[in-house]
Amino acid sequence: METSADNATLNNSEVMSEESSPEMKWPAEKICIVCMYCMIFIFAVLGNALVIVTLAQNKRMKTVTNVFLMNLAVSDLLLGVFCMPFTLIGSLLRNFIFGKVMCRLIPYLQAVSVSVSVWTLVSISLERFFAICRPFQSRQWQTISHSYKVIVWIWAGSLLTMLPIAVLSNLLPTSVS
Repeated sequence: METSADNATLNNSEVMSEESSPEMKWPAEKICIVCMYCMIFIFAVLGNALVIVTLAQNKRMKTVTNVFLMNLAVSDLLLGVFCMPFTLIGSLLRNFIFGKVMCRLIPYLQAVSVSVSVWTLVSISLERFFAICRPFQSRQWQTISHSYKVIVWIWAGSLLTMLPIAVLSNLLPTSVS
């Protein structure tokens, strides 16, 4: 008859043999997570790329709101590229394997992308508010060139305000028990 100590030893040896074997068997939940991440990643990249291509090629669609929407698509594309794969790999391995430079760069680019998305949404909201509530006054300053200036400020502000993340991020070794 097995005691609880024997069970603990048996369970620990099973875990160790699964982790050390070259053909690691993934549980169904990890496979499901990988599939979901892959689907979201593909939809994010393809969807935002299609928005960018559509707005860039069609000259009739070059409006103030669409310029902001293209900026939103660019920042969301960057978020998908710099967030999804690295988050998935980190959660599966429970370790950051990309080195010190990427340890600083990835969180910084993720934060910049989120910041650009948020400020672009704020800009779209303000542009729409003034277009609806003060249509005659807003036509004087709501131009394509003004929207490009706002986008430059959004990117510059996001790159600058998120800089502490890049400066202060540090790769700490994980303790393996």
